[in-house]
Amino acid sequence: MKKFFITFAIFSSLIAFSQTQSEKELLETDKTLAKLSIEKGIKAAFDEYLADNPTTFPFNKDVLTDRVKILNSYAGLKSLEWVPLKAEVSQSEDLGYTYGIGKITVEEAGKTKISYSHYISIWKKNNVGQWKLILDTGNDCSEEVGKKYFK
Repeated sequence: MKKFFITFAIFSSLIAFSQTQSEKELLETDKTLAKLSIEKGIKAAFDEYLADNPTTFPFNKDVLTDRVKILNSYAGLKSLEWVPLKAEVSQSEDLGYTYGIGKITVEEAGKTKISYSHYISIWKKNNVGQWKLILDTGNDCSEEVGKKYFK
């Protein structure tokens, strides 16, 4: 009987900590967006996944809530890469978030500058069940942390 309870407790713990199908789907959506950012370019990738009414908090700038202005704000970046680490989805399965580590490359005064960040993105399903990015923000992290994810 004791073995049964131990086995049951371990099995219950595994279920409690496993990802739901919706969380796997959302994490894959963020990974796909990250891949498209490299393959198609930042603006084209975000144009595909950004909601109609998004919000973003760009580094050292004011909040942006206009979709076109958000898309245009990526023009100054040479590249934007990120590694999604986790996704969580609401019980209603129409709202969720992802977070991870990002790498931003810009050209300033003829020099390439790389910075790393932690990011969090909030996603909402649209009326046809597609995950769309509604809020995106991040904060700087150390080069030491960033280089763990970008070799």
